[in-house]
Amino acid sequence: MAKFVESCLHEWGLNHVLTLIVDNATSNDTGVQHLKKRLLPWNNFVLKGDYIHMCCCAHILNLIVSSGLKEIDNSVLRICVVVKYIRSSPSIFIKFKEYVERQNIEYKGHIWLDVETRWNSTYLMLDVAFKHKNAYDQLEFYDTKYATELGKGTGLPSYEDREYVESILPFLRIFYEATLRISSNSYVTNNMYMLEVVGIWNGINHFLKSTNTSSSTYKMAAKMGKNIGNIWVNLITSICCC
Repeated sequence: MAKFVESCLHEWGLNHVLTLIVDNATSNDTGVQHLKKRLLPWNNFVLKGDYIHMCCCAHILNLIVSSGLKEIDNSVLRICVVVKYIRSSPSIFIKFKEYVERQNIEYKGHIWLDVETRWNSTYLMLDVAFKHKNAYDQLEFYDTKYATELGKGTGLPSYEDREYVESILPFLRIFYEATLRISSNSYVTNNMYMLEVVGIWNGINHFLKSTNTSSSTYKMAAKMGKNIGNIWVNLITSICCC
């Protein structure tokens, strides 16, 4: 990676480097350090390369939310199992869509299967599942295999599980929208990431003030708030927000 970036700098005629933004893989740490050693003799670094290594803000957000969701992991897992059951066969999926029609649910989008390495997909899965909650009741009532199949593993989603989902969706949406804004590959986002971090920080504090301190959702938000400090890296780029 370092050699490729070095060749690109030569080809593009770039003489000064402020930062190199990468995700949090350890291989990238090695690559950035190698690149720094190669470019230091050229005197091409801004501020002697002290701020060259900048971790991807979107990736850090992904790690923070994924870590926080583990506080309510069982609730999320039970809902995920229901979604997988619905998508396990065309006949079950068709029946579920009939239940959606019967309940006059306005949202007609398909249910999502989450991807373990992408927390955004988990948010979308939970969001759609909440919109279809009445259809899930129909599924449990009419489908005789539903309770049997889910009972073999994590069990059926409880009322408390649904309460968790309903209470955290507005909170998770803050992260979801911020991730979308700072994940673009068609425009520069350095000028907005600090504003997004401040917005997320305010959202966490507001959520903590309005949540029972003994609840799992409070622990989730508190854990995210503790980890949000990891985004305050390479503060030199905050100048772009001015």
